Amino acid sequence: MSRVAFFIDGFNLYHSMMSDPRLRKCKWLNLRRLAESLVTKSQQIVSVNYFTAFAPWDSQKVARHRTYVRALETAGVVTVLGEFRKRRQEISALLDRRRETRILLSNNTYEEKRTDVNIALHLFRLAVENKYDEAMIVSADSDLAPAIDLVRQAPYNKFVRIIVPPNQRAKELCQAAGQRTKLGEHHFQSSMFPLIITPPKGPVIECPAEWR
Repeated sequence: MSRVAFFIDGFNLYHSMMSDPRLRKCKWLNLRRLAESLVTKSQQIVSVNYFTAFAPWDSQKVARHRTYVRALETAGVVTVLGEFRKRRQEISALLDRRRETRILLSNNTYEEKRTDVNIALHLFRLAVENKYDEAMIVSADSDLAPAIDLVRQAPYNKFVRIIVPPNQRAKELCQAAGQRTKLGEHHFQSSMFPLIITPPKGPVIECPAEWR
């Protein structure tokens, strides 16, 4: 039986879902069940790895996200955290009609870091440790192509399939992997957590009201 490891780019998947009105209510998504919908009887899931970061500028978003991570833990999903870093932007503003005078305004924004690096490192490390035979990567981030090329070559010789998020093409990744599956609405609708999760230990976990 072929051992399959999943590598899920949380932000890539999230933003693709938010771009589709049919999927915006699917945030309470059981990634283990989603993975199970993508394998055959001859494949065995050995790990489901979820790569994400908490948004430090919004405490309510962080609280919802932490609740979701707790829900994923009950399904055996491993969460790998990156981070957001402040990035200073300069905005040019016109002061007169003749465009002779300008003023520069500074503004701080946040940029997500390390998700693609974390995915590449885990993909490679688990290949070196021979923890999987097949990797399924849920992402359209072309930065992952070199890591895919690496694990497909000797001495690792891993099979890689790209699971393409909705409304994305992932052309470079699909060329690197050679295999693809497109996520459809049915994958999401059949992979939702119940609204209330009762884990064997610890408090009950409820789907955030904003996600229902």
